[in-house]
Amino acid sequence: MKLDMPNPDRAIEMSADPTNPTFGFSTLWVAFLTKLKNDAVWRGRSGTTAQRPTDGLEVGTPYFDTSLGFEIWVKTPSPAPAVWVDATGAVV
Repeated sequence: MKLDMPNPDRAIEMSADPTNPTFGFSTLWVAFLTKLKNDAVWRGRSGTTAQRPTDGLEVGTPYFDTSLGFEIWVKTPSPAPAVWVDATGAVV
């Protein structure tokens, strides 16, 4: 999964408004950090083919399918059901 860090050559933009739900970070940084967190959370997910997740999927979401014995990724999250592919791009 590719994560594009916003303005990597600049300091993190900060918000001084404590009523802002993204207090301390610009929306670009919030989006980046959310993707980073989601990737870390999804990285450890595994289970059988029947246990594949259906909620919160994005293109590139990884999943180790223990029935197949290898990692697969979401190609198309919606409309449900999601389309999963292997490293060769074949639908699995």
